[in-house]
Amino acid sequence: MGGLTDVQQFLEKLNARGDGHRYRLPTEAEWEYAARAGSTTSHLGSLDAFAWYDGNSSGQTQPVGQQPNAWGLYDVQGNCLGVGGGLGLPVTLWVRNGRVSGKKAVNTERSELWDDPSANPCSGGPMSQPSTRRQFVHTAVAATTLTAVQRVLGANDRIRLGVIGPGERGRSDMQRFLTHADVEVVSLCDAWDASVAKAQEIVTKSPAATKATEHADYRALLDRKDIDAVLIATPDHWHKDMCIAACQAGKDVYIEKPLTLKPEEGPAIVKAARDNKRIVQVGMQQRSGDHYAQAKAQYFDSGGIGKVTMARTWWHGNGYHLRKCPFQDKPAGLDWDRFVGPLKPRAWDPQQFWNWRAYLDYGGGQITDLFTHWIDVVHWFMGEDLPVAGIATGGVFHYKDGRTAPDTINVLLEYPGEWTATFEATLAPGARGAGIEFLGTQGRLSITRGGYTFTPVKGDPIEVRAGGPGDPLTQNHVDNFLHCMRSRALPNGDVEIGHRSALASHLGNLAALQKRRVVMEKSWM
Repeated sequence: MGGLTDVQQFLEKLNARGDGHRYRLPTEAEWEYAARAGSTTSHLGSLDAFAWYDGNSSGQTQPVGQQPNAWGLYDVQGNCLGVGGGLGLPVTLWVRNGRVSGKKAVNTERSELWDDPSANPCSGGPMSQPSTRRQFVHTAVAATTLTAVQRVLGANDRIRLGVIGPGERGRSDMQRFLTHADVEVVSLCDAWDASVAKAQEIVTKSPAATKATEHADYRALLDRKDIDAVLIATPDHWHKDMCIAACQAGKDVYIEKPLTLKPEEGPAIVKAARDNKRIVQVGMQQRSGDHYAQAKAQYFDSGGIGKVTMARTWWHGNGYHLRKCPFQDKPAGLDWDRFVGPLKPRAWDPQQFWNWRAYLDYGGGQITDLFTHWIDVVHWFMGEDLPVAGIATGGVFHYKDGRTAPDTINVLLEYPGEWTATFEATLAPGARGAGIEFLGTQGRLSITRGGYTFTPVKGDPIEVRAGGPGDPLTQNHVDNFLHCMRSRALPNGDVEIGHRSALASHLGNLAALQKRRVVMEKSWM
């Protein structure tokens, strides 16, 4: 395993990987721009890659060449290619599948790049620590070539996360955060102690192996000064109050979609995020999907699909809207009044608790729960996110179980760019499947979470498969959020994007409930 003593040799080995990225030394102007940008490198549009300075003794981040204590290399997607301890910070991180999977203190002040394929995709061998500070700075500056997400090496730089609503989806999201060695879940909050206990079990088995504190009131969690970010995965009726309070408390926020319960709630949330300079990522994970970005670039940015006049979306048979509560009596550790929260008080109802998505007091039914995902992709691809008006029809046609959200719904939205978007969904057992289809003058694009197919007007279909084990879309989305916490760049599913996508869904819900064409109101925007 030979050492790499020359930066140019190292760059050559990176380029030899054949990963499609172009690694090169930055120009003088590009380096000066990076230095002025401080920790934000996401605007280095002319660079496909950039080297990043990981931290110093004060826990701050700076560009390469300023007080180097450690270094890291990351690809343009934010995946770590190699990291090492430098002067004054003898820590080495191993990288598996593009993510930090462990850390170990080393006895010598060396920067190493692991070439074990199972440990690091950057197969280059150890890179010796430059013998002088000047050489270290020169080496680091010369390697300045990656758009980066920072991987923190120092314990003082760990991201401390609070989780509000660690139910089934909340725990799943939380596990995506815990794949990062620099993230620690320090606090949990839920109206049901059983959900907290299940989350606590996951936390104590994480690399930090430290029990999180437990709170019944989310405000107590937000009062903690040592929490950097919160994950909010509660029913929709809590989103506005919790998200605004979190921003005002100085926390960054990852919040499940839809962002809002009502159209008028969105502007206040966006204002809170902007006024308090908070990063707010809404859980519309398609925005972080590689194959979604690829399809957009291939057929929309290039104009290959032609003029799109209609975007069809559908999602049938979603089981989260058909859940049956396994108990009738309220568990002793469940605070029903706290679960109901800002809504009108009501008697205990097991189905409203267990299957809250089926009740319009708590959420927007299939439209805001499912259509929000798809219409967000449509907005992204089409470059237009404010419909002019919407019409819809539907109702509770099959499941006469007390639900108030329709089990069958059809929505049609009109956009100023002369195109329409539709959504259809039914919970009836005979219908299954979910996806989006864009109909253009040069072809048709069908896309799902598993891949896409482009069928040109003339020629054979082009199919691309995607996906992987686990939940790669959510993992990418969480990774992007953590990246933006450090860079302070807007995340893929920024709060305003989340607001606009939920707003389109609300327009459909209002049209269905009011049985009329509903026009967008300026006060909602």
